[in-house]
Amino acid sequence: MLTYRIFHGTIGLGDSLRIALPESWYSKGYLFPLGFGVEGYFSSDYYPVMPWMFLFGFGFYLGNYITCEKLPAFFCREHNQFLGMIGKKTLMIYLLHQPILYTIVWLISKV
Repeated sequence: MLTYRIFHGTIGLGDSLRIALPESWYSKGYLFPLGFGVEGYFSSDYYPVMPWMFLFGFGFYLGNYITCEKLPAFFCREHNQFLGMIGKKTLMIYLLHQPILYTIVWLISKV
């Protein structure tokens, strides 16, 4: 992917077709959300926008061309009601499971 290594200062395809980006882009803190990392920053759950927005866009536009009429029948089975119900409540499940997990980890740490 062209922008996969943007956080590390390069763009390109593979190791042979790589272009170094200007270091000044990486000294500006306001470009950080796009993927131009600031030296010394580390996070295990931060994923910059730039490398992944093209993959998201590809899937979004590809979805317009792929319909059930064009796919084999096993792709278009009826939906599972249970999974559909859970899918409608994902935000609530996410918000509830966080304090539960933190409580469990806290209790384990106290033992």
